[in-house]
Amino acid sequence: MLSSMTAFATFESDALVWQVRSVNHRFLEVSFHLPDTLRPIEPALRDLARKALGRGKVDATLRWGQADAAPSLDIDRDQLLQLLAAIEQLRRDAPELGHPDPLDLLRWPGVANHRGKVAAPPAEAAQAGFEAALVRLAESRGEEGRKIEAILRDKLDQAQALAAQLAAMNAALAPTLRERLQSRIAELTERINPERLALEVALLVQRADAKEELDRVAIHCESCRDCFAAPGPQGRRLDFLMQELQREANTLAAKSASDDSARRAVDLKVVIEQMREQVQNVE
Repeated sequence: MLSSMTAFATFESDALVWQVRSVNHRFLEVSFHLPDTLRPIEPALRDLARKALGRGKVDATLRWGQADAAPSLDIDRDQLLQLLAAIEQLRRDAPELGHPDPLDLLRWPGVANHRGKVAAPPAEAAQAGFEAALVRLAESRGEEGRKIEAILRDKLDQAQALAAQLAAMNAALAPTLRERLQSRIAELTERINPERLALEVALLVQRADAKEELDRVAIHCESCRDCFAAPGPQGRRLDFLMQELQREANTLAAKSASDDSARRAVDLKVVIEQMREQVQNVE
């Protein structure tokens, strides 16, 4: 079963909220947004991510406390009055000094106290919440993977249908090349020995024969289908198969002996490129 690298998941409890999102990446890269008090558990969180995920760029953010609880500010009036008296005395001694900034007054130690600031959750709760979020992320990646698989199956059907059309055109290649060669000879007003004509046609057919390439297209398409049922991450294998399919399609385009076969080869390249774009998101 395929798994996508692009997904999003959350886990929420009374004390905390984990938000985890992932996008495609060559390797597994995890970034955490944690309070400083929970930095010591980051290696353990990374181990959990490595066990749950194979590849992807993962961004994990921990939020805690009540989202709608607005912090309040308490001002120590006695401290503030003492500070203002000291500033007034300083201004009498140095009249050139301007008025103090109110925000600077609030920053003065002991003047303002913030209430409603919630302490970070315990390390055990944060770690358990992250593990639960990873389970949901894996489920989301699996759901996206099933959608990608459906798209790839449809595109593989299209690719094999195009390959079948190219095979039919390839089967009728010899008469077409013979007619084309005879037409060219007639234009040049030259005469050629029938045996020599047959030899030239055979050489042209051999150079334009695409049976091997079509056979490999069929093999690679079946290998892609095998990946859908194989265990573990299949993204790298599918990406390699897309490269092989593109190589065969390029050769088929180069060997095209007619306008129709050239168009079918281009259509095949387009379908393979569409599959490759989807494969980039597969773990």
